[in-house]
Amino acid sequence: MYSINPNVRSTVPLTANERLSFFTILGVSVGLGNSLNRNTKNLDEIEKVYTDNFNMRVGISPGVTFFALENFPLEVQLDVLGYELKVKKSEINGVEQSKDVRNNVDFNIDILSLKLGLAYYFKPIKKRKNTKK
Repeated sequence: MYSINPNVRSTVPLTANERLSFFTILGVSVGLGNSLNRNTKNLDEIEKVYTDNFNMRVGISPGVTFFALENFPLEVQLDVLGYELKVKKSEINGVEQSKDVRNNVDFNIDILSLKLGLAYYFKPIKKRKNTKK
């Protein structure tokens, strides 16, 4: 299974010194995979089952960032809204047997699914003004 998970993050400072801020992450996940199973029914009869899988998910996750130290913030994130699509195709001995398409929309605020994290922010080095007397 191969997948790619890009996301976009926007931040809004809640204090003047930006020690506390609110953020929102919009994430997309796309995955592809396939499998081949060989089942032996009798000694000379082999059944080949080939499946293709496609997964896609789009989700919104809000959170809060608090800078405890200069570059080390504590982050709390909550998965709130998401849409997921799963498509599974099956072939047995080269003949298409089934195509399963599942759509799922979820909107749950679950305190038990909080994501806690400690991050490090790389900030650009500020050039100092050269004062001559």
